[in-house]
Amino acid sequence: MKLLKKRSIAILIVAIVVIAATLVGVYSSAHRVSREAERLFFDGLVLEDGRPQASISRGLHNSADAALSLATLMRSYPELENSANMLLSTQQELMSAGSISEKASAATVMREAFFALETAAEQVNLSERDEEALMQFSASFSGAMTAIGNAQYNAFAEARLSEQNALLRQMSRFLGARTPELFYMS
Repeated sequence: MKLLKKRSIAILIVAIVVIAATLVGVYSSAHRVSREAERLFFDGLVLEDGRPQASISRGLHNSADAALSLATLMRSYPELENSANMLLSTQQELMSAGSISEKASAATVMREAFFALETAAEQVNLSERDEEALMQFSASFSGAMTAIGNAQYNAFAEARLSEQNALLRQMSRFLGARTPELFYMS
């Protein structure tokens, strides 16, 4: 007990408590910002003019639905079967992707496979019904990709990151706190 009555020990204990509380606060703040941004990736956001903007996640599901529909339809054509199976594979990769960056990579690959199948299908003698379906699925897919491209999620996440000062960002990295993942399709 004599040790705790020494002024230098008391100052050391207070310093340790202040440092620990600061580190916990920095970690908690960074984690909260990350969760808030990622929630907008999945739920969408409200624009400054008050209009709701659909989430990137919703756009990914819509594009995956169009890809699944197109691939399923085009598998019945022997000359398109390989391209259709490739699209199905990439669609499944997108649906099983866990992180936002994994979803961006998978969506990029799926987009390429979709356009490859679409181009190949245009070279095949499709039935009139299948041509109409191709146009419908292509329009749905393009609309979903446009919505994803117009989403304000990245701007919001980057703004939230820039609101933190440099010291706070460095401390967050040092502590291993998550930062909001950005969604960039190449």
